[in-house]
Amino acid sequence: MKIYCTKDFTLSYITKGNRKNQTIVLIPPGVGQVSYYKDLINTLSKKYFIVPIDLPGAGKSLCKEKDNNVKGISENIASFLKKTNIYIYSLSMLLIGCMMFSPLCC
Repeated sequence: MKIYCTKDFTLSYITKGNRKNQTIVLIPPGVGQVSYYKDLINTLSKKYFIVPIDLPGAGKSLCKEKDNNVKGISENIASFLKKTNIYIYSLSMLLIGCMMFSPLCC
């Protein structure tokens, strides 16, 4: 498990597969955890670069109370993706998860 930290946000995640392949970011619904996706990660990583993340409250992911809402979490996930060079600017990346995080795609 990897950890991405800012002063207000801690995100636990893993990566699996070849980074040169098409990327799939798995965002579990609610307080789901990366571990829920174990079989899916193993299967998809043979063809894709998989980035499953734990949302705040799951795994080791945390955020300050002021950011513990859809907007704050979305902004922090978008920042994480950008700073780790996982960009949401093309159709070559897919987001799979809870539809409440659709602001990531805007």
